[in-house]
Amino acid sequence: MYKLNKERLAHLNIHFTNSKDGGSIFYKDVFASPIELLNYINNNNSSEIIIQLNGRETHVFNCDHLGDIGNTGIANKKEVDIKTIIKENRNGFMVEVALVSELQVTNKFCVVIEKVEDDLNIITAFPGPYAPSFPYKDQNKADYKLSEIFWNIHVLLRLRDV
Repeated sequence: MYKLNKERLAHLNIHFTNSKDGGSIFYKDVFASPIELLNYINNNNSSEIIIQLNGRETHVFNCDHLGDIGNTGIANKKEVDIKTIIKENRNGFMVEVALVSELQVTNKFCVVIEKVEDDLNIITAFPGPYAPSFPYKDQNKADYKLSEIFWNIHVLLRLRDV
């Protein structure tokens, strides 16, 4: 069973509001809150499970039957205008953020979990395709390298102020 503690609930709220921290936003008419998302994942099967080297897993849910469930805040750097990219520090790693006029829609979302006995403790969840965490100093070397490679060719997306 998936579980969501108060600390992770607060973090997950980033993806339910138009926060400057997260470009990936769930549509409120599909999932009004993290609790509704929790209910959904506890009653549906993921379409894919990605095993991470740090022992965490990412469960990918494909929601073709629901239609578009949100906007994704990640893109390949080749898909955006290079002149719109700014840099931000995330966990000590410089991440590129493309300022765009609109975000891409998606019908899938990812749930990152940590297993503790029979519980699947949610670390985060976000609309869109799989993306590893930003590199951080306490990460093992192999995970750090994979994260670094991914984030060197991908950018976060954020709506630009009009």
